Formats: sequence, C-alpha cells, structure tokens
Amino acid sequence: MQSLQPAADARRVQLIDVTIELVAERGYATASLGRIAESAGITKAGVLYHFPSKQALVEAAHELFMERDYDEVSTAEILERSGVSRGAFYHHFPTKLDLFTSVWEDSERRAIERLAEGAPASATPFELLLFLARGYLRAAETDEEMRQIGLAQSRRVLGWEGWRNRATQLGLGVALAAVTAAIEAGELPPNDAETTAIVLVGAMIEAAMLIVVADDPAAARGRCEAVVVDLLEGLRR
Repeated sequence: MQSLQPAADARRVQLIDVTIELVAERGYATASLGRIAESAGITKAGVLYHFPSKQALVEAAHELFMERDYDEVSTAEILERSGVSRGAFYHHFPTKLDLFTSVWEDSERRAIERLAEGAPASATPFELLLFLARGYLRAAETDEEMRQIGLAQSRRVLGWEGWRNRATQLGLGVALAAVTAAIEAGELPPNDAETTAIVLVGAMIEAAMLIVVADDPAAARGRCEAVVVDLLEGLRR
C-alpha cells in the first residue's frame, strides 16, 4: 500500500506558503482559518487536520474566558487544556492578548451570524434594520458568550480605543449593508450610508454596554430598545 505521507507533507507546505502570503499581503489578523482554507482550495476541516494547534488554543481559551475573566486565566492553563506546546502557542500568538483578541473576534462573528440567520425573508430593508437592532440588544441581555467575552471582558482587556475600533469594524459591514439597502429603497434619507452606519453602530454598542452592566438587564434592554427604535424611526422617511 502506497504511503500517504508525501501528499500530506506537500499539503502542509502549501498551507504554510498560503498563510505566509496572506500575512504578507493583509496582515496577521486577517489570516483567518476561513481565508487560509479558501486560498488553499480546501475545507476548514482540511486545514485543521494538518494544523490543529491554533484552533485548539482558541477553543481552550474560549472555554476558560467563559469561565473566568482574562486576568484570572494563565497561559499555563490554556496550554494544559488545549494540549498545545508553549512553542506552538507563541508561534500562533505572540501574547495572551493576541489569543484573546482572536477568541473575541471569532465570538463576534458568530454573534453576527446568529443575528442574520433569523432575519425574515419578507422584511423590507428598514424592517430588517429594526430586526437586527432588537436582536443585538436582546443578545446583550441573554447571550452569555456575547455578555462575557463580546462586551464585558473585551472592552476592559483591549482598552476603549482598541475595543471600539475592532467592534465597529466587525459590526459595520452588516450595518452598512442594511443602511444602504434602506436608503436605496427610499426608507431612509439619502445621507452618507457609511456615516449613518457608523453612528448607528456606536449607539448600539453603548446601549449594549448599558444592558450588560445593569442590575436588571431585562429592564435595561426594554429602555434601550425603546430609545433605539425611536432613533431609527426618527430617521425613517
């Protein structure tokens, strides 16, 4: 029986080359598992088969950051739970902060995907905007992953400026698409779509933080939702 090792080695070399090219062209933060898989022409599972350690680190860190705050989780604990060596850790993530950032960004993308999945197909662009806004505030009340990692820890760990910039970038694409569609449908005034989206995302982030720190998150969500809906309705043509 012919050995499969040469083919496996060739695939590993290809994945390394693809990753190096992505990092050189776009920077480390953009060399996600999905981008590497797409560029290599294989599935995410295929990448993980050849290089499991980065995902193992992210998953182990996610579990620990859900259990305890960032400052209470040590690198040694992450290594023990992931089964990854210290050398492999620093190959993928120069610092624990870099690993946390990766965990948080993955968490935010999942939250955005969950919001988008429930969108009614028959909704107008403005109705979709309202749906997404309400869903985001509801998640700030009930989604423990978003509350623990996406909002409470990330803002403190990354610092206000770093957190705001990354949070805006992650949520801006969805908001910009919804705002642009509403403007084109004549449901919002023809102001600059990007400016409108940035302002709305900023308001949503602040409302979500009010919910997270509130003694009564449900009541806080109700108050914030009323304001956000009024804000959006005030923009409606």
